[in-house]
Amino acid sequence: MENRVAKRKARALIPATANRLKRICLLAWERGHMDGLSGNASARTGEDFFVITAAGACKGRLRDGDFVQLDTSGRKIWGDKKASSEWRLHAALYEAFPEIRAVLHTHPVNLQALERATNAKPSVAADFLPSWLQESEIWQKRFAVAEEAPLGSVAVGENAASALRSLSAPFPRAVWLPRHGLCAAGAKIDDALAIADELEHMAKVKIARLAVRQ
Repeated sequence: MENRVAKRKARALIPATANRLKRICLLAWERGHMDGLSGNASARTGEDFFVITAAGACKGRLRDGDFVQLDTSGRKIWGDKKASSEWRLHAALYEAFPEIRAVLHTHPVNLQALERATNAKPSVAADFLPSWLQESEIWQKRFAVAEEAPLGSVAVGENAASALRSLSAPFPRAVWLPRHGLCAAGAKIDDALAIADELEHMAKVKIARLAVRQ
């Protein structure tokens, strides 16, 4: 009985949750965090349920049918399409951190470029941030680098959760997925986008500085 009640409550939240995700995904797409069909976003609709963007959906043109509701085990509760291949990443973070209510996974240009700008594999957040700015000290407490894992694998979520546990700041926090992209998480999807914006800006500043030095 309790599970059926939880499912009904979770389903009732789908329209409003999908609308919030559409708005944030459009902003992320317009700002260059997502291109083509890349990236994914989700938000909780209950302790054990979340709505996530569907596989193959353009995040700048999401429609009502471009969402799927899953439970944290990956079982589809609602939706006609297949969930994003990165659903395990989202589910792992929801299971590991009850305070996380939304997750945004992007492929930001400047952070991706900076990952290989010095021909060295970044191992800590400081490798992405401009050390001469005081703000970098703040963002190092919210930004971690995970161990690399295959796309869509269970290990991606496990490694991301492990990296986020190493941080001292409260949410929102973010984790870099090597050779892949950025995952930001917070109490609201707006918070996740805000930290993605901040980190991409910091990467842009560092790249600009590197260009001047050359």
